[in-house]
Amino acid sequence: MTSELARRGPVRRSLHAAGMTVALFAMIIASAVQADPVTQEIDRAKTAYLQGKLTDAKQSLELAAQLVLQQKAKLLNNTLPPPFLGWTTDKAAVADATDATTPTGAVATSNNLLGGITATRSFHKGSKTCNVTVSGDSPLMSVVSMFLTNPTVAQASGARMQRIGNQRAIITQDNEVQVLSPNNYLVTVSGDCDVADKLAYAGAVDYVRLASF
Repeated sequence: MTSELARRGPVRRSLHAAGMTVALFAMIIASAVQADPVTQEIDRAKTAYLQGKLTDAKQSLELAAQLVLQQKAKLLNNTLPPPFLGWTTDKAAVADATDATTPTGAVATSNNLLGGITATRSFHKGSKTCNVTVSGDSPLMSVVSMFLTNPTVAQASGARMQRIGNQRAIITQDNEVQVLSPNNYLVTVSGDCDVADKLAYAGAVDYVRLASF
């Protein structure tokens, strides 16, 4: 009996240690969830609202919405194409593809022309450059949509229509290529590269992934 109890001792200690490890892991996960800045701002807004502090509640909700946009901006960068054979791009744009703080990565912004979020990457070949930009989550996209989806309006401005795979593109008088995704995200390819290269890069955007935004 004594030897049996002796054998059970280490087993019980091992089970106890395992239980403590699981509990500690659960606490770490719970702490990480609680530390999420979006949910923190939502909680602050709820607390302020219940206290009658409507201005504080509004500001917290606006900050939460901006933080969500920043997270979407990081993901939006993944819709941009890689450089074609013979082309290069800034190393930081590839290495920090999910970092919204990099100038060539996705950046959540509310002060550009279209508002919303924007992801940009530049591609270089010799002295030529193609700049690919994806923009969305902007109320002005409905106005852009009217222009891009109406061939009569587009042609009246001197633009040309062309299909790229399943996407319909517009080539402006300045040889800028524009494509509007079904969920109103605008793909723009500009720069001093050839129109053929612009069309190729516009077609290389991940429209399947873009449709999930």
